Order: sequence, then structure tokens, then C-alpha cells
Amino acid sequence: MKKQILVTDDHTIVRKGVVSLLKENFPFFQTAEAETAAETIRFLKQHTYDLLILDLNLPDANAEKVISQVRQEAMNTPIIVFSMFPVNVMEKPMLKLGVSKYVNKGDDLNKLLRAVEEIVLGRVHVEMPEEKQMQGESPFAELSPKELSVMMSLFDGKSNKQIAHDLDLSASTVATYKQRVLEKTNTSSLTDLLKVAMKFNVYSFLQQT
Repeated sequence: MKKQILVTDDHTIVRKGVVSLLKENFPFFQTAEAETAAETIRFLKQHTYDLLILDLNLPDANAEKVISQVRQEAMNTPIIVFSMFPVNVMEKPMLKLGVSKYVNKGDDLNKLLRAVEEIVLGRVHVEMPEEKQMQGESPFAELSPKELSVMMSLFDGKSNKQIAHDLDLSASTVATYKQRVLEKTNTSSLTDLLKVAMKFNVYSFLQQT
């Protein structure tokens, strides 16, 4: 029987990026998606999952409440919290609430993959020093400030029309900037772009600016 993974995040691009990452690295897993605490609880009532990957910044519940609700419905389901909140602030409180692993969205995506392997497959990964050198040169170094602004707005789920209004641009200009970002980062979709941004910690940096 295939392992069942539920991914909860209210940002569509982030959620799709995580699901895509799981499918690439664990094609034998089945994934489901939720974007609110209420939807997550509904899924947990209907199915048994081997892992829940959970964002804490949900629109309908704070961190403590959503973890408590999850534990009421799925006491034994392991949880990886995948969040923008700093590790040194949130990790210990989350572990006390019964979370298995806490991974910051700004970390190397390999950390999330290793956490999934450890929990679902029982594999323990020993990090080697050379792994810290694997990221290489950032493909975002050549983006202009305007291109970065458009990219971050896309990550927030905004449409070209909304971005055009916010940045005082035409919709066609926004579309041009979007295409430039994809070309400069050698990506073909927003999902691919997000995965690369997370890998190089660009997403974390932009969220804090």
C-alpha cells in the first residue's frame, strides 16, 4: 500500500511546490492537499495519513489550535511543520505539542526531504560537511528589483492584474517581467521557480523584507 501524505499550506504555489518535490523524490507516495485548518481536519476524518506536512500560518487557526485539532483527529499521525517562523522561536514549542520535525521554509529543501525519509521510511541521514557546499551560485543574482517584486507577488498568489495595480504597471509589462524571471532562473513554471527560490533561501529572504 502506498504511503499517504497530506500537505497543508494556504499559499497555493508553496503547496504545489512541496507536492511536486514529493512526487519527484518519492513517486511511490500518494499526496493530498489542503489550504485551511478546517479542510485539514476534514481530510483527517476521512483518511489515515502516514505524514502531515503543515504550515502554521493558516487563515482560520493559530499554531497551537491547529496542532491541537490535528491531534484530536489523528493522534498518531506524524507531523512535519514547514513554516517561515524562525526555528529558534518555534521549534521547541512545536515539539512540545507533539510535532515530529520542524523545518524552516528558508532551509535547503534537502532538509525537508530528509525529514520525510526519516519519518515515513525510517531512514536516518548523517549530514556530511560537503553537503553545505551543494547550493552553488544563486540564479537570482541577475534579477532586477522590479523582477524580484513581481516574483514575490506571484509567490503571494496575486494575479497579473493585481500585481500591475500594486506596482503601477500594465498587465502586459507584468507578464514580460514574469517571463524574464523564468528565463533568468532557467525555470518553466511558478512551481519550479518556487522550488529553486526555496533551495537558495531567496523565498525566506524576500518574506522578511
